[in-house]
Amino acid sequence: MKKFIALLTAAAMILTLSSCGNEPAETTTTPAATTTPAETTTSGEAATPEETDAPEETDAPVETDAPDETDAPVASDDPMEIVRANAPLYAYYFEESMTFPSYMVLSYDADLYGTGTVSHCTVTTVIESLDKIAANTVIDGTAANVIMNGNTYYIVSPTEKTALYLEIEDAQLEEIRASMMSSAALQFDPSTATYETGREVYEGTEYYFNKISAPEIGEMILYGDSETEIRYMIANGITMKVDELSHKTDASAFEIPSDYTLMSMADALGAQ
Repeated sequence: MKKFIALLTAAAMILTLSSCGNEPAETTTTPAATTTPAETTTSGEAATPEETDAPEETDAPVETDAPDETDAPVASDDPMEIVRANAPLYAYYFEESMTFPSYMVLSYDADLYGTGTVSHCTVTTVIESLDKIAANTVIDGTAANVIMNGNTYYIVSPTEKTALYLEIEDAQLEEIRASMMSSAALQFDPSTATYETGREVYEGTEYYFNKISAPEIGEMILYGDSETEIRYMIANGITMKVDELSHKTDASAFEIPSDYTLMSMADALGAQ
């Protein structure tokens, strides 16, 4: 049972993640360097009254001709507007995953338990509404499902045919809904982050990319075929391949077979 609880805890963590040999490439970095006044030079002696026909110094480049700081984060009170302007691939990923129904499949390899052994993981997330979410996690062939259906939260083990459940109070459910749809769900503050965009080779293929650096997330890199075709996300040392991102649904993701044993999480923890 302890191994089962550890697996389910990992599955719950993965559900939260869904709410990671390059060739050098030219990039644009945000914020951009600030502009400096244009330098003007003059030659010869000071002008005399007879030299009034000489070109005026105003013909030299002036500060207004310097590039504008268009690479700086967009000044806006709307976090999503800032993200769309500076990291459109991440904006696409976030908005698609928050447009319901949402269906997403991620796969990655990671040392989940800190044992030095890498596990292969696949996570399929189905979001029908703010209070109807399911994530099927398969870790090295062993499946575990996390389901939130209304006021009930389930952690399901197809291997043991067991479903642990926890009743969620209305106030907690409202907090979950608000958190999912708030700017905090972006995981970082867009106004203080720095950004890079460009094209580079990853896994032998050239992709469009966004790089986001922020204290809350460290560094996150997203690769896509374009600004609306995401393929990889790299964050916290984990490379996640986006196998599917669509708006289909799957009713079976929320079903608990009748032959499964239902047990409250409090009872399960008390049995340890």
